[in-house]
Amino acid sequence: MFYRSLAARMFIVSFLVLCLPLILFFAILLRIDYHEDLVHGIEQLQEIAYGRTPMLHHHFTNAQKQLASIAIALNLNHMAPSKDPQNNSQETSELYSSIANEAGFKNIFLMKPNEQNQWKIVASSDSSLINKNMTWNKGWQKVLEYKNFSFGEQKGKTDTPIIYTATTLRDKSNQVVGIFVATLPITTIFDHLLQTQQLGHKVSFSLINDQNILLATSSSKITPNIIQIVTPTASKTTNAQVFYLYPFRNYLNTYEWQYQAEDHFAVILPLEQTDLFLMVSSDKTELILTPRHSLYIFAAICLFIVIFGVMVTLWVTKRLSEPLNQLNRVISDVSQGQYSTRFYSDKRGYEINDVGIGLNHMIEALLKQVETTNTEKLQKETLANQLNIGRSIQLSILPQEMPQLPQVDLAAIALPAQDVGGDFYDLFIKDDINKTLVLSIADAAGKGISACLYSLCLRSMLRSYAMESDDVAAIMQKTNNLFIRDTEQTSMFVTAFSAFYDSQSGLLSFFSCGHPPGLLRRSNGDIVQLGTSAMALGVMDFKTPKEQITIHLEKGDVLLLYTDGITESLNAKNELFGEERLSQFLKEQSNVDSKTIINNLIKAVKDFIKEAPQHDDITLVVMRRL
Repeated sequence: MFYRSLAARMFIVSFLVLCLPLILFFAILLRIDYHEDLVHGIEQLQEIAYGRTPMLHHHFTNAQKQLASIAIALNLNHMAPSKDPQNNSQETSELYSSIANEAGFKNIFLMKPNEQNQWKIVASSDSSLINKNMTWNKGWQKVLEYKNFSFGEQKGKTDTPIIYTATTLRDKSNQVVGIFVATLPITTIFDHLLQTQQLGHKVSFSLINDQNILLATSSSKITPNIIQIVTPTASKTTNAQVFYLYPFRNYLNTYEWQYQAEDHFAVILPLEQTDLFLMVSSDKTELILTPRHSLYIFAAICLFIVIFGVMVTLWVTKRLSEPLNQLNRVISDVSQGQYSTRFYSDKRGYEINDVGIGLNHMIEALLKQVETTNTEKLQKETLANQLNIGRSIQLSILPQEMPQLPQVDLAAIALPAQDVGGDFYDLFIKDDINKTLVLSIADAAGKGISACLYSLCLRSMLRSYAMESDDVAAIMQKTNNLFIRDTEQTSMFVTAFSAFYDSQSGLLSFFSCGHPPGLLRRSNGDIVQLGTSAMALGVMDFKTPKEQITIHLEKGDVLLLYTDGITESLNAKNELFGEERLSQFLKEQSNVDSKTIINNLIKAVKDFIKEAPQHDDITLVVMRRL
């Protein structure tokens, strides 16, 4: 199958190494073009807005000047109340209508205040407006404030917006006696904006008043509605009745917004002496033209790269197939046990030839390694057999049964760290008449078969001398001076603790050579350490006589002899079990037989080290006087 073939893998590699970087490169270029096109479009919107705003301001200014000229021509500034135009309303309406048509206004009318300070239309080009009460609003207030002012008004959602331009009428004392107003056709305003439009992008113009009402627009897509400008940090919301405009980056007076699922950009600028704002807007798709064409080019380049890559991959795969097939056959034959199969160089193999030659070398090395492994395996099996023999010998010389003495409870155990250990213990009755028990425990330096052999040698010496003397210190001195003759060339040494216990008198005589002190738990719970200051056996001659120590064992006393495999047991945190923890353990073992004490201690050590391995041999001897 193709997807599992070399061609597929090479295509993936070539795509990742060649095609993907090119695609990413073109994508980055497209992104840069997109950003530059968007910036250019925004700048052009701003240029249009800043260019049309003076033009529209000039349009309103001309309308105001024209309106003021009409007022002068009609002598409205100093009109006396007796010459109120409404005295002949029909003729005045016709005159105003003619003037409005000639000036390009939709309608003109004159407002004057009555006795209740209400502004009413007293003359109009539309006779239906005469005597209409015009609500006092912010627009008229601005007219009185600025003398000439234009503003927009949207009375209802369905009403046509009205653009007013007005000028004040004053008497000789400069008091306002009336307001002369003209309504401007919105279509004329937009015709004026669009007639000089020569733009690279399609834009629309909109008029907004200071109440955020979109009065009119040249776009057929946008309906007059409410404009709401929000802060940049506000979350974007949608409302069919409101256009939410969000400031765009750091561009002054520039906003982005959405309408009918399309992104728009707009520039909003105020018009002087009006309450109106000009909004120049455009669809995002109109502003960004280059990426659309770049996308087609980008897709075509990617398609060409993929097709070309497939063709090159298939050609290279065909060229490499023969040496690769041969390499595959060699591997298959070797896997089936045909070790005589070898790879032969091919002129079209290139680097594959190096792989094949390396495979040949690997087969040769593998055959040699197999031969070496078989030899080592035989040697290990031989060594294992020897270790088993050594372990059997070691186990055979350990006491098979505990000596039976009145009022004495004995137990012992030996746990080597390897198959064969260097620890040993010995328990035997010296003579049946005096019922003297000999206790010995020793720990040879190191582990394994060599430590075991030295321990066996030392045990035999201790037994021999113990049968000849009742002085434990003398026995240990003779044993050391004989043992050192065998160890002076090897630096081997052994720590040992030996004791004679008279079961009739309860006296315990002991001597220690560098061994951890024995622990004696009195019946009242006190812990006594039993030890001497002598060196380990095999270090140097004992030239001066040594003295044994004798103590009396009371009923309920427990003697614990151990090797340092107990106290030096390490857990995962490299913490030692230690003598203090051992003493505390023994102190807590009240009214417990010797075998149970050993089992409890082994369990306590295992709980302490948890999953950590056993580093050293462990040997225990416990004697309890009943």
